[in-house]
Amino acid sequence: MIDPNHDRTMMVRDTARKPGAGAVVKAVSRDPDGKLICLDPAQIDGSPAQLIVPLTGGEAVTLGRGDASTFVVASRKLSRQHAKLFRGEGTWGVEDLNSTNGVYVNGHKITTIWLKHNDEVRLGSLAFRFELDRPPAAASAMGGGRAAPAAPHDDDLSERTMMVGSLGAGKAVLEAVRKVEAPIKLAIEDDDDAGEERGPSRFGGLLVRGSIVAALLAAIGGAAAVYYPIHKKRQYVEQAVERSAMVRKRVIDRASQYAGGGQAVSFDQDLNDLAEAVADGGRLLATEQNAALADLTARMKFLTYEREFLPLLAKGDLTSVRRLTDRLAADLDGIATRVPADAEPGSAEGVAITRELVKLARILIDLRALSAEFPQVSKLVPNHPPRDRIHALEVVKLDFTRIRRETNRYLSVDYVLFNSAVKSVEDRDLPLLNQWKEFLGSNPA
Repeated sequence: MIDPNHDRTMMVRDTARKPGAGAVVKAVSRDPDGKLICLDPAQIDGSPAQLIVPLTGGEAVTLGRGDASTFVVASRKLSRQHAKLFRGEGTWGVEDLNSTNGVYVNGHKITTIWLKHNDEVRLGSLAFRFELDRPPAAASAMGGGRAAPAAPHDDDLSERTMMVGSLGAGKAVLEAVRKVEAPIKLAIEDDDDAGEERGPSRFGGLLVRGSIVAALLAAIGGAAAVYYPIHKKRQYVEQAVERSAMVRKRVIDRASQYAGGGQAVSFDQDLNDLAEAVADGGRLLATEQNAALADLTARMKFLTYEREFLPLLAKGDLTSVRRLTDRLAADLDGIATRVPADAEPGSAEGVAITRELVKLARILIDLRALSAEFPQVSKLVPNHPPRDRIHALEVVKLDFTRIRRETNRYLSVDYVLFNSAVKSVEDRDLPLLNQWKEFLGSNPA
C-alpha cells in the first residue's frame, strides 16, 4: 500500500548544480554509528543502561516497553513497540510503529523521517537526543578537509521535506519552470551562432523570457508566503489538539482508580498535566476560533474542576466551592465565544455539556448547604429552614433530575469523580430535603 504521506511531501534536489564556486561538498560517513540519550531519566523505571540506546551495525532497532522490541525501555510512556530506528546514508531514520502517544522530532509529529545530529526525538512524553558518533562536521575534519560549518537546528524540518500540497502539484510547478527555462537556453544558443547582428533582439528576447520566469517565481513565492503561516498555525492547533486528547485520556483512565477506592488520594499529577494542556489550548484560542480545541479545553477545564471540587466538598468548605464554580462558569463562557459560528453541529459538544454540569454543581452546593445548616428533622431542634427556601430547592430539584439524566453518559465515563459527588448528594441531601418538605407541610405553625 502506498503511504499517504508520500502524496504530501516531495524531496527536491538540485541535481544539475556542479561543485564549484559557492558549492559546499560535505564529507559524511556513509555508515555512521549513533545513539539516543534519554533526557528525562525519572520517567524510566528500569536500569541506567536503558538511558542510552546504542545504534550500531546494520540492523534496525525497535524501541518499546514490550519484550518483542529489540531494545526494551521500562517506561509506561511507551507502547510495547513504539518506534523503529534504521540506518540510512550518513544518518539514521525513525519510524512511528502506530504507537498510542506518537513520535515527535523537534516538536513535530512524524510518521517517518531522517534524523540530524542533536535532533530531539520524543516518544510520547519521553524525550531523547539523537547523536551521531561522528557528526558531519567532525567527519570532514578527520578526512583532512575543511570542516563545514554546523547546520542550524531546523525546528520546522524544512531541509528534509518541502510541502507543496500534493505530489501532482509539485510536478506541475517543476514542469512549468522547465517549460519556461527551455526556450531561454535555446535562444541563447541561437544568438551565439548568429553573432552581433541580432544583438538587440537577443537582449529583448531574454528580457521578455526573464520577466516571465520572474513573474512565475514571484507568484509561487507570494502564494507560499501566504500559505506557510496559515499552514504552520494549523499545524500548531492540530498538535495541541492531539496532546490535549492524550492528556485527557490519561487523566480519565486514572480517575477510575480514584473513584474505586475509599482511601485519600492526591490529584497533583493530574492537575499538573491538565494545567499544561489547558494553557496551550488557551494561548491558541486567544488568537483563533477553533471548535475542536474549544471542545477539548472545556472538557479539561471540568476535569481540573472536579479534582479541586471533590476535596473541598468533603471538607464542607462550601464558600471555596462556590468561588471555584463561579470561576469555572466564567472560563467556560469565554471558551464558548471561541467556537466559530459556522462550526459543525456537535463539534463543540464538550462546551455545552460542561456548562450544564456547572448548573448541576450549583444545585449540589445548595442541597449540601441545607444539610450543613439543618442536618436533623425534628420538632426539638431550635431552628427550621424557611419554607420559601425548601420551595426553591424543590423547584431546582427538577433541574437536577433533568441534567442528571441528560449528562449521565458523560458522568459515568468522563467525569466519574464528579459523579461520585452527585451520588453522594442523591443518597444524603435529597432525602433530607424531602423530609423537611414533609415535616413543614404537616406542621404549618
